[in-house]
Amino acid sequence: MGWWRAALAGLLLVGAAAPAARADGGAALGLRLGYAVPLGEAVAGDPLRRTFSGAVPLQVEGGWRAGPVYGGLYLQYGFGLLARPFTSSFQSARGADLRLGAEGRVRLGALGGTMPWVGAGAGWEWAFFSVRGLESGTLSLSGPEGSLGAGADLPLPGAHGAIGPFLTLQMGQYTRVRAEGAGSTTDLALGSRSVHLWLQLGVRGSFEM
Repeated sequence: MGWWRAALAGLLLVGAAAPAARADGGAALGLRLGYAVPLGEAVAGDPLRRTFSGAVPLQVEGGWRAGPVYGGLYLQYGFGLLARPFTSSFQSARGADLRLGAEGRVRLGALGGTMPWVGAGAGWEWAFFSVRGLESGTLSLSGPEGSLGAGADLPLPGAHGAIGPFLTLQMGQYTRVRAEGAGSTTDLALGSRSVHLWLQLGVRGSFEM
C-alpha cells in the first residue's frame, strides 16, 4: 500500500502550499480528454492488459483556485478498449472505467509563455465489463486509487481560460468484485489483490470564473 500513502502525501503537500498562495482566485472548471495505457495486474497473476488494451478517458473537474493552488473534485469516465483475447469468447463485450475523487494542483510559475503545474489526487475506481454470449452478465471491480500528475497551461488570449498537455500516473488496487447474471448477484471482497496502473496522456482545458 506504499503507492496509496504516496498519493495521499502528494495531495497533502499540495494543500500545505495553500497558505503561501496569493489572495486572488475563484471557482475553476476543467475538462480533460486523453488516452490511457494499462499496466500492472487487475488481480494477482492476471495482467490488466489481458482485459483492457487501453481506454479513452473523459474527465470533468471543478473546485477553487487560490493563487497558484487549486483544490477540487473530479469525475472521470473511461471508454474501455477491450483486448481481443477477452472479447473473442463472446458475441459482444463492452468495458468502462469510472473514477471519482479529490485532487490538488500547484502552478510552478511562468515558463516560456506557459504555466507548468504538478498535482496529486485520491479517490475510488470502478471497472465494468458487460458481455453477451453463451454466458451473459456484468462484472465490476472497485477499489481505492491515487494519482500523480504534471502538465502545462497555455493561457487563451482574451479569456479566463487555458489549454495544455498533461501526463498522469493513476495507481489503484481492486478490493471488491460484483458479478451479475442469470438472475443473481454476487458481491464479495477480493482475496488475491495486486496493484495496477494507468498511464494517461492528453489535453486539459480550464476556465476560471
